[in-house]
Amino acid sequence: MKSVTLEGDVYDPSGSLSGGSKPNTSGILEKMQALKRLKLEFAQQKQNFEKLSMMLKVCQSLSQKYGKIKGDLEMKEHELELLKKQYSGNPHFQVHYINKVFQF
Repeated sequence: MKSVTLEGDVYDPSGSLSGGSKPNTSGILEKMQALKRLKLEFAQQKQNFEKLSMMLKVCQSLSQKYGKIKGDLEMKEHELELLKKQYSGNPHFQVHYINKVFQF
């Protein structure tokens, strides 16, 4: 009786034997499933990228605000040091400063 093996070989009792193996190319359904998985993964990665981009924009904005506030603070500290040096020898300033600190 003519038969076919699981590997795809055809055996004919009349003496012919022909080999055949499953083609290496996958079927169209497998390719469509792989494409669907890739599209889903791409959509998820795109969504993650958009979230990270928004977070980066927020962080950049906060960084700019921090830089401005830090610069303003450094400027005010410098002005304070200059005023202290300028008025440290002035007795009138010393009395005024003490009154202001202790709120007399």
